[in-house]
Amino acid sequence: MTRKPRTPADLLLGLAAGLAAALIGGSWQVATRHATIGSLGPGDLVWLRYCIPALVLLPLTWRMGMLPSGVPRRLLALMVLGSGLPFGLLAMTGSRYAPAAHMGVLMAGAAPLFTALFASLLFSDRPDRYRASGLAFMALGAALLAAKAMSGSAHIGAWRGDVLFVLAAVLWACFTLSFKRCGLTPWQGAALVNTWSAVMLMPWLCWQLWHGEFHLFHAPPRDLV
Repeated sequence: MTRKPRTPADLLLGLAAGLAAALIGGSWQVATRHATIGSLGPGDLVWLRYCIPALVLLPLTWRMGMLPSGVPRRLLALMVLGSGLPFGLLAMTGSRYAPAAHMGVLMAGAAPLFTALFASLLFSDRPDRYRASGLAFMALGAALLAAKAMSGSAHIGAWRGDVLFVLAAVLWACFTLSFKRCGLTPWQGAALVNTWSAVMLMPWLCWQLWHGEFHLFHAPPRDLV
């Protein structure tokens, strides 16, 4: 099927969506850091991140099923791995050890670089000189920001969080490439990732309730918001 050519309106819509995603992602990173050094841990935050959208999108998941036809199982698994529960646990656990500035540089900044690398190695999708120049500047900017953030960091053991952030960036790159090839709409992809993540959390919920370690009921409302 021939793809409809992009219009200026499509470009503006894409730029607006990208800016909104960046603002939301940046806010989530700061809020996650605040929560993990406060009253909530990664095991609590994953409930807020995945179960609420899973419930909101449940009608859509119900209509298409947990294993929609036409979607390769390996791509679905990589999507859940790359942006679902495994990704969230890495990122949220990393925020316990390293500040939000490290998260923004080493996770959000490195994810496009890993995406371009994997696309080149796996699909021979090599960037042209303009894209390569942009990626080079992105790598340089991430390196400079990382050097500045880490040179002024007094956080003991922050390297552990930094390692987790880089691993989370690798997973997000896997999600990006898988979603691009799965044939799902953004709403369908979000519904499946969050629903599968919520299902994976059920054994953890039983363990938390059994041992009395489910803290969401006792967390300050400000942290929950």
